[in-house]
Amino acid sequence: MDRRAFCSAAALPAAILYLEFATKLMCFDKLFARDALFTALFSLAVGALLTAFCALFGQKRFFPALTAVTALLCLDFIVQNVYFSIFTVFLSPAGLGEARGVMADFGGQALAGALRAWPRVLLLLLPLAELALLRRHMAPLTGKSVCVRALAVFLLLHLAAVLSLSAVSGGVMTARYLYTEGFTPELGVRAFGLLTAERIGLVRAARPTAAETPRPGKTAPAEPTLVETPEVSASPAVPNVLPIDFDALAAAETDERLRALHAHFAEVQPTMQNEYTGLFKGKNLVWIVAEGFSDLALDETHTPTLWKLAHSGFVFRNFYTPLWGVSTSDGEYVTLTGLLPKSGVWSFTQSAKNDMRMTFGRMLSAQGYDCRAYHDHTYTYYNRDKSHPNLGYAYTGVGNGLELEPVWPASDLEMMQKTVPDYIGSDRFHTYYMTVSGHQYYTFVGNTQAWKHRDDVADLPWSEGCRAYIACNMELDLAVQELMEQLSAAGKLTDTVIVISGDHYPYGLSRGEIEELRGHSVDENFELYRSALILWSGDMAEPIEIEKPCAAVDIMPTLANLFGLDFDSRLLAGRDILSDAPGLVIFANRSFLSEYGRYDAAQDEFIPADGVEVPEDYAREMLFGPVSDAFTYSAAILDRDYYSIVLPEDFAR
Repeated sequence: MDRRAFCSAAALPAAILYLEFATKLMCFDKLFARDALFTALFSLAVGALLTAFCALFGQKRFFPALTAVTALLCLDFIVQNVYFSIFTVFLSPAGLGEARGVMADFGGQALAGALRAWPRVLLLLLPLAELALLRRHMAPLTGKSVCVRALAVFLLLHLAAVLSLSAVSGGVMTARYLYTEGFTPELGVRAFGLLTAERIGLVRAARPTAAETPRPGKTAPAEPTLVETPEVSASPAVPNVLPIDFDALAAAETDERLRALHAHFAEVQPTMQNEYTGLFKGKNLVWIVAEGFSDLALDETHTPTLWKLAHSGFVFRNFYTPLWGVSTSDGEYVTLTGLLPKSGVWSFTQSAKNDMRMTFGRMLSAQGYDCRAYHDHTYTYYNRDKSHPNLGYAYTGVGNGLELEPVWPASDLEMMQKTVPDYIGSDRFHTYYMTVSGHQYYTFVGNTQAWKHRDDVADLPWSEGCRAYIACNMELDLAVQELMEQLSAAGKLTDTVIVISGDHYPYGLSRGEIEELRGHSVDENFELYRSALILWSGDMAEPIEIEKPCAAVDIMPTLANLFGLDFDSRLLAGRDILSDAPGLVIFANRSFLSEYGRYDAAQDEFIPADGVEVPEDYAREMLFGPVSDAFTYSAAILDRDYYSIVLPEDFAR
């Protein structure tokens, strides 16, 4: 092969290598030798395959094909990098169709994000510019022999990449496990590169989850004795379960995967009823998932209502709101269902076709509650017009009954003023709100709620982004104050439970701005997601402090136990925080946090907690046990519409 032909053959492999490693550096700031090896092998293999594809077009069309392929590669990497710069997650190939609607709805923010990321865009266009400059030094590659050789190189490199997964060992999570079973978009891009992660994600999203065959007798390690947990009553333990005989279902099932699901849930240890069971039975419930809300928004002076509620009800000292990998609606899905979202798909949208009777809208509707849901943005956004009615709510948003001033972001206060009268006259009600006032970007220009309260935060000694974030949440604070005033006027405040948590951490703030608000440096894998859970009732005499690590996925089962509802804790990924179940916080990249310490999946490292003796091989047992199971079986419940198969016929009807 002469020099000109070699340049043509090397063009795509070199371009992909550059794009992949540039993306790693821009998104993760660092490279690891093991990940560099895998990425290089997979990238060179894809480059060879695409070179063979271009050679099929013949001598005259080789360069137009090569240019088109290079342009598409650059576009893919640009879109993913810009999306990551806005949302801190990668765009799922399976979610491209719905993502178009998201970007169209937030066109201004998408444009602003692209403008902020312009240095990335320029750097990722370099392969296309280089191809134009080197065109005269290249010769077209054509003919069957060229295609065969390129395909042979592809196969050899791909085989070498796959074999290297087993050859490189060490750490807690093996590369082969990540590639075959434990794939997550973030870790996939880190370890194998963007193109390979997209391929794996697309394949996994297109097929139902293959639930593993349960490992007989698997149990999670015991809870460490040094951790303070809520005291439970000494009465005989009563499990939170429904009358489901999983063993009998497994014995009668002919579908191997369903049989594996039944067998798994037969082994799961349920959470037990405790001294808090039924504490809120029969009360009204107002449940708010607030856009971008976290403990950073709590300020005794500027958000006094939120501050009061956060410190006078149940006080959760170690609560986290992980960010999931497809869309921000995943945070809402996790909170309302007690399940983890399936990687690569829009879980809430998919759930709209499923039996979702084990959710609050369904369970409380069956008890005669007036169940409604509201959102102060377009009612069809994220297909909430399909998912939320399926959860048992009479759902109203902008465009199907809720009329608000057309500003961005909309006013949570205005939404509360116009909606509370809808239900406050009901004997018993459960109302769910998804708010929007706390939405990024956190600036005083272009953000109506930040501008509205800009003078109120002028005294704060922080940068504009930090002050604008507090200003946005002042509108949420006023909305909650309005809610409480209307409840009080109706004589229902003491008989109502208010729950507030965020859908995700405020990723519209830069890392530096978050550290500015925290007052110290923040690690990106754990403390970045530390947040607040408000769980308050008007008749609580004094606050109850909870030290156990917990997360948004635990809210639904915790509330179900507090309201004395019949539910099956074995069928949820979350656990009742107030039970004696060990605390466990699971993050999207399969990092986890417990009383024993923290497993950082990005570094493949377990960091023990101070003063706690960690059982041997604890991190591996947790990763391949409870953590893996939470992902696998949450996805299987979604894929197989599992509740329609196992829930008793008369449950929540």
